[in-house]
Amino acid sequence: MSPPNAASVLHTLSQTKAMLEQAETAAGECAAHGDDLSDKLRVLSEDFAYNLQLIEDRDKELDACEETIRLIRGDVADRDARISDMQIILADKTAELDNLKAFYQSQDHSHSETIRKMRRDHETVLHSYIEAAQANDQKLNLVETECSLKLKSLTEELDSLRHVDKQFRQLQWEHSDLKKEANTAISNLKHDLQKTHQQLEMLQSNHESQRALYRTEFTSKENALTTQVKVLQEQVDSLSQTIMSHELFIKNQADSHKRNVHELEHLMEQKDRAIEKLSSKVEKTSEKLMKLASISETKIQKLRGQISLEARTYENSIAQMESDFIEEMSRAKREISLKDEQIELLSKKVELCQKDICKYKEKISKMNDTELELKQTLADRKSKFIHSPKLQHLLHRQQKEFEATTHELKRENKQLKADLDRISFEESHVHQQPEQIQAETGQVLQRRVFELEQQNDQLREIIRQMRLDLEAMVNNQPSQESAETSQFNRVIAEEASIANEQLHKLADIVEQKQQLIESLLRATHAQTLAPAAVIQKGGDQWQTSTSSKNVIEENHRLSAENLQLKQRAKELTRKMVATSGERMRLLDTCNSLRAELRNAVAGAVKAVSEAQVQTTAVKMQPLSTKTGVLKDVTSGASITAMGAGYTGAGSKRIAAASNVDAEVQQKGVDPKVEAERKRRQKGVRNWNVVDDY
Repeated sequence: MSPPNAASVLHTLSQTKAMLEQAETAAGECAAHGDDLSDKLRVLSEDFAYNLQLIEDRDKELDACEETIRLIRGDVADRDARISDMQIILADKTAELDNLKAFYQSQDHSHSETIRKMRRDHETVLHSYIEAAQANDQKLNLVETECSLKLKSLTEELDSLRHVDKQFRQLQWEHSDLKKEANTAISNLKHDLQKTHQQLEMLQSNHESQRALYRTEFTSKENALTTQVKVLQEQVDSLSQTIMSHELFIKNQADSHKRNVHELEHLMEQKDRAIEKLSSKVEKTSEKLMKLASISETKIQKLRGQISLEARTYENSIAQMESDFIEEMSRAKREISLKDEQIELLSKKVELCQKDICKYKEKISKMNDTELELKQTLADRKSKFIHSPKLQHLLHRQQKEFEATTHELKRENKQLKADLDRISFEESHVHQQPEQIQAETGQVLQRRVFELEQQNDQLREIIRQMRLDLEAMVNNQPSQESAETSQFNRVIAEEASIANEQLHKLADIVEQKQQLIESLLRATHAQTLAPAAVIQKGGDQWQTSTSSKNVIEENHRLSAENLQLKQRAKELTRKMVATSGERMRLLDTCNSLRAELRNAVAGAVKAVSEAQVQTTAVKMQPLSTKTGVLKDVTSGASITAMGAGYTGAGSKRIAAASNVDAEVQQKGVDPKVEAERKRRQKGVRNWNVVDDY
C-alpha cells in the first residue's frame, strides 16, 4: 500500500473546511430567519392585543346600544300608553259629538214641526177672524139700513105734522135730537168695529207664526168679543124697538089730534107728561148707551194692549227660533263641509295605501326571487361538496345556517305579507276604525325593536366568534395547507360574501319597515288631527276647546318623539352595518396573517431541507500504512448529524414562532402576560383548522 498523497489530503481538508463554512453560513441564515420569525410573532402579538382592545371597545359600544334599545323600548311603551289614553279621550269626544248631533237633529225636527203647527193654527184663527168680521159687517149693514128706513119714515111723518103747534114741534125737535144722538152712537159703534177690523187685519199681517200656543186664549177672547157684540146688538134692538114704540105712539097721538082737535089742550097736557116721561127714558137710555160705549171702549183698549203684548212676545220668540234654526243650519252645513273634506283626505290616503301595496308586492316578488336564488345556491353547494368526506360536518353546519337564513327570509316575507294584509284591512276600515292604526303602529315599533335586538345578538355572536378565531390563530400551530383546507377557505370566503349580502338584505328590510312605520305614523297623525280640528271648531257651545288643544299638542309631541326614535333606529342600523364591515375587514386581516405565517414556516422548512441535501459522503486514504486497509469515513454522516443538530434547533425556533407555548421563546417574557395568555388559551378552539371538525 503506497503512502497517501499530501496534495489529496490537503484537498480533502480544504473540501471539509468549505463544507464546514457552508454549514456555518446555513446555520447563521437559519438563526437570522428564526429572529425574523420571532419579530413577526411579536408584531402579530401586538396586532392581536390591538384587535382584542378593539373588540372590547366594540363590546362596550354594543352594551351602549343595548342600553339605548332598552330606553327606546321604555319610550315606546310610554308612547303606547299615551296613545291609548288619547284614543280613549278621542272616543269620548266623538261620542259626545255624535250625541250633540243627534240632539240638535231632534231639536231641528221638533222646531220645524212646531213652526208648521203654528202656521196651520194661525191660518185657522185668521180665517175665523175674517168670517166673524164679515158677519159683523153684515149685521151692521142690516141695522144701518133698518135705521135709515125708520128715520126716513119718521121724517116723512114729522113733515106731515108740521102744522102742529110749537109744543108738538118742540117734541118733534127733541125726538129728532134723540135720533141724532142714536145715530151718533151707532156711527161711533161702527167706527169702533171698523178699528177692531183693522186691528184684526194688522194682527193677521204681523203675527202669522203665532197661533199654536195661544189658540185657546184667542178663542176665549173671540167669544168674549162676540158676546159683547151681541150685547151691543141687543141694546141697539131695544133702542130701535123703543123708537118704534114712540113712533107708534106719535102716530096714535096724531090720529087722535086729527079726530079730536078740540081736545088738543087736554091732550097736550097729556103729551107734555108723556114727553117728559119719554125724555127721561131717552136720557136714561142715552146714559146707559154712553156707559156701555165707555165700557166697551175700555175693554177694547185692554184687548188691544193684550194682543199687542202677545204679538210682541210671539214675534220675539219666533225671531229667536228663526235665528236658532238658521244658526243650526249653518252649523250643519259647516259640519257637512268638514265631513266632505275628511272624505277627500281619506280617499287620498286610500290611493297612497294602494300605491304602497303595489310597492310592497314588488318587494315581495323580489324577495321571493332572492329566496329562490338562495335555494338554488344551497343546492349547488350541496352537489359540489357532497363528495368531500372531511367536509360533511361543515356542510351540515352550513346547511343549517342556510336553512336558518331561509327561514328568517320566509319569516320576513310573511311579516311583509301580514303588513300588506293589515294595510288593506285598514284601507277598507279607515272610516270606522282610525284608532286601530295607532295600536298597530305601536306593535310595528315593538316588532322593530325586537328585530333590532335579535340582530344585535347575532352581531355579538359574530364578534365573539371572530375573537375566538384570532386567539386560535395565535395560540395554535398552523398545519400545512392541503386541497381540502384550500377548499374550506374558499367555502369560508363564499360564506362571508353570502353573509354580507344577507346583511345588506336585512338593511333593506329594515329600511322598508322604517318606511312602513313612517307611512302608518303619517296616517295616524292625520286621522288624529282631523277629529281634533272638528272638536275645536265646534268647541264654543260644547266647551271642549281646551281638551282638543291638549289632544293636538300631545299628537305633535308624539310625532316629534316618533321622529327621534326613527333617527335613533337609523343610527343603530348604521352602526351595525359599520360593525359588520369591520368584522369583514378583520376576517380579511386574519386570513392574510395566516397566509403570511404559513409562507414563513414553509420558507424556513425549505431552507433547512436544502441545507441537508447539499452534504455528501467522501472516501479518505489512511495517513500511514499502519492504519491498514482504507476505511470509508462517512464524514457526510457526521456532517449530516451536525446538520441534523442545526435542523433540530431551527425546527425548535420555527415551532416557537408558530406555537406560543414553546419553552425556548418564553425566556424573558413577563409572567403576567404569560398567565393571561394561558388563561385565554384554555377552551379556545381553532375554527380555521379542518381537522378540528
